[in-house]
Amino acid sequence: MTGRIGPGEIKSMFREWVIPHKGAIAAIAKMEEMRAEKRRNRWCTEASGAYILQKSHSGKTHTVNNAYFYQHVIPECRAAGTWADELKDEEIKRLQKKVLYFKAPSKPNLGAFGTDLLKSVHSNTFPKNVWERISLARDLMLNGGLELFILDSFDHLTRKHDDAKTRKEASQVQDVLKTLLEYGIPIVFVGLPSAESVLTKQFQLAHRVDKIGFDRIDWHSDLEEFRTYVGWINEYMVAFGIFDDYADLESEDILRCLFYSCRRQYGILSNILREAAKIGSGARAKRMDLDHLIIATDQYVVGKKIRPVNPFRVSNFVLESDVDDDTWDIGISLN
Repeated sequence: MTGRIGPGEIKSMFREWVIPHKGAIAAIAKMEEMRAEKRRNRWCTEASGAYILQKSHSGKTHTVNNAYFYQHVIPECRAAGTWADELKDEEIKRLQKKVLYFKAPSKPNLGAFGTDLLKSVHSNTFPKNVWERISLARDLMLNGGLELFILDSFDHLTRKHDDAKTRKEASQVQDVLKTLLEYGIPIVFVGLPSAESVLTKQFQLAHRVDKIGFDRIDWHSDLEEFRTYVGWINEYMVAFGIFDDYADLESEDILRCLFYSCRRQYGILSNILREAAKIGSGARAKRMDLDHLIIATDQYVVGKKIRPVNPFRVSNFVLESDVDDDTWDIGISLN
């Protein structure tokens, strides 16, 4: 019987599901490489860095904060035998000290950065002096055996377009990050493309960081991966009891409409199918139908101005001649 799972539960399920794609696989491989290098390095040997800078809803945060932890870090912790079996995965993720996920504060303020960083490493002490906060956080990271520091929303710490005071504060935080690399803490910078120039045009950072390929979906070269991604969501929706039967999602006509609607971003694709799942489950349908996709695209894609047109309502919808040209990305800016 469908309809037994509410919209809040469906939203949570979609956040938990991990579906591999080439960008995620490359990112995870690089993070594993950086951790192995850190384990091999001598004390305070300068560390390597890497960056994933891509538009919103590309799946980058889901990869570093969900897939990597639940497929690699947490299983490693459990295999080591140092954690009680009854401890939840979420608790292990929060308490382990090998990999730290940290979301940058909304403004590039050194004091806020230092305070938030100390909270992330579970410090019981918060010095009044900002530089002492930074030094304490660094020492706790090093002495705790940290192998990787994942810094999300790095673009918050660039702010090239803001006032002189903000630019100065941003520069100070960037200097702190350079120092962390120098002390031997590997960093993965995650954020929007607008932050790339900070990493590539500063000599002190440019020669220390590698770009992780996290390209948007290409219709020609990634069609089979795209089809597989949709197929896994279809599989999960049945396995987790949202629907009783599989939907017909993998025909090229359906995929073409989904590809256009998602703006070449796996995150948006997942959100479209999530909204359709909520609509179908609420209607107590045995499976996701075309009508559910149409309504979800009206409400989520067109309603949020991600795209101006619902392709499911266009007879014999075809993609433009060059489907990889961003000039056909009409709607809200995702930069």
